[in-house]
Amino acid sequence: MLDTILLCGNSNDFVDEKPRGPLRALDANRQLAWLQERLARSKADFLLVAGHYPVWSVSEHGPTHCLLRRLRPLLIKHNATAYLCGHDHNLQKVFSAADSWAGLTATIRVMEDGREEEGRRG
Repeated sequence: MLDTILLCGNSNDFVDEKPRGPLRALDANRQLAWLQERLARSKADFLLVAGHYPVWSVSEHGPTHCLLRRLRPLLIKHNATAYLCGHDHNLQKVFSAADSWAGLTATIRVMEDGREEEGRRG
């Protein structure tokens, strides 16, 4: 599980503000080095990486540019099976044929007050 807020900074959805970069670059770089080492050592048949922000998204949040720049190359290099994430409250299955990389993003349903809300976007 990757801390995408540590890696890319936080967002403010109330004013449609996207992550503007990490608060502490040293911590972000350490986390990226940790992930690189873990991915390189993995001998798993299926390599899954998870974080809060999506790399790609067709929802109103759009793609996370920091993750496109910093995480996506690692996912491709190590042939990750999928990247699982949240943030957008919908289901998206994104494929990148050019890179032979596929990612399943976001959640299927939102739970509020003990009820499932279907068809909710954002």
